[in-house]
Amino acid sequence: MLFLSKAHNLNNHLRRTLFREWIDFGDMHKVHKIFGIVVGIETMFHSFFHLLRWGLNNEMSLLWQTAAGITGFIAAAVTPLICWPMVVPFLKQHIRFEVRKGLHYLSIVWAIALLFHAPSRIPVLIGTASAVYAVDHIFGYVKRNNLIETAYFERYGENERMALLCTSRIPSRGRTSHQHRMC
Repeated sequence: MLFLSKAHNLNNHLRRTLFREWIDFGDMHKVHKIFGIVVGIETMFHSFFHLLRWGLNNEMSLLWQTAAGITGFIAAAVTPLICWPMVVPFLKQHIRFEVRKGLHYLSIVWAIALLFHAPSRIPVLIGTASAVYAVDHIFGYVKRNNLIETAYFERYGENERMALLCTSRIPSRGRTSHQHRMC
């Protein structure tokens, strides 16, 4: 759910299906934030207990001599850079949004590290979610599927008028099709 909650085109499509009766697709950012906090905490605990066990067993060399140790170290190192600036109030106030958003893209490094971390279900889970996210992004680029939350509706007798207040956030990719009037 961590990655799938950010598959905006898929969420916009599902928002128009029967699934909307059970799932609030309108607030997937909240879902992303909750799962991000959970994954961030779990990653730190998981790493801490591996290091504790390896230290007690005098096997710290596993950290740099095995694929699981190296990829685990990478994932543990980038996790605070991904999560903390978005959740800790002090950091949110003192780090510009653009920097926090840029650090959030380290999640790509985190996901790649997890793909090679352990020969279990992790590659299937992360790979599937990443593939859905990538296909969603490509679909959105090709189909120009944008959610415009600034729609303004007015009723004039039997006719309805809808105006879309377009902002610079909507990328200009040539031909567009905005509906300005509905009857």
